[in-house]
Amino acid sequence: MGTLMWIIVIGCAAWVYFDSTKNKIGKTSEEKTLTNAQPWMWALGTLGIWIIAFPLYLFKRKELVQKAQENPVDVPGKQKKVVFGLLGAALVVVLFSGLFGDSNLISMVKKGQLNDYPGVTIGHLINKSLDDAEWKEQEGEGGVGYVTATGVYEDKGEDILISLKFKVLEKTNMVQPIVVYLDGDAMPPYVLSQLFERMYSRHGPESRGGVSIPDANLVAQADLQNAQVCAYTYFSENPEGTLTMKSMEKEGLKLTEGVKVKIVNASPDEFKLRAYHEYGDKVFEVDADGNYSINPK
Repeated sequence: MGTLMWIIVIGCAAWVYFDSTKNKIGKTSEEKTLTNAQPWMWALGTLGIWIIAFPLYLFKRKELVQKAQENPVDVPGKQKKVVFGLLGAALVVVLFSGLFGDSNLISMVKKGQLNDYPGVTIGHLINKSLDDAEWKEQEGEGGVGYVTATGVYEDKGEDILISLKFKVLEKTNMVQPIVVYLDGDAMPPYVLSQLFERMYSRHGPESRGGVSIPDANLVAQADLQNAQVCAYTYFSENPEGTLTMKSMEKEGLKLTEGVKVKIVNASPDEFKLRAYHEYGDKVFEVDADGNYSINPK
């Protein structure tokens, strides 16, 4: 239920309790029926099953008041304070959630997952991918609602304002992305797919630090090849030298962030290099003869 509906339900429960205590409606030992109940039970029933308990109380109210005139039941003042205190606390929680928490539709989208991108929630992907993501909802008809997430997406050094619109079927909790807007312009469906593919590769379950495991492995392999070229260059100029990281850096080696290169053997004829990315799952090696090997990290 939404915030407004909860406010109505709590208000009805408070009124039912106030009205029943005012008219001294209560449980008597003469009857064993569903409506022969104490005021706090009517209030609790209204909170739990409002759609049944509240109409039932209104329907039976006249009869209950008449019976109360014959057998009045007084409620202790302490109980009244407790019940109204609990209802007031519930109202505060609902109001706080409505002001500072997510609405039902937004919560459904954030907690939802897409079949093509398992293991991660939509909210995680968007909040990690978009800076200062702003979520808005729009009630539709027939149990259909819409949620839009808007924020700045960085792509190749450029900041792009992106809005993702989702269709929500409340009865089935189904969430479906339907369109993406780039700087206010609606894009074709394939752009939406490409965007989710990129967000998933960066922030999905197989990624760390915004780098997917496959990408991390590719970067480590590329840096190892560069290190191999630098080693060949160094030994061509220093046939009797000993390979070091500084000597390869002087030949132009620059490692990508997260990549580690180690010199396993530093001799000219038998040198061997090893490389891996901190977010990858493979270790790459190359020797003086150019033989490559790949092993699990």
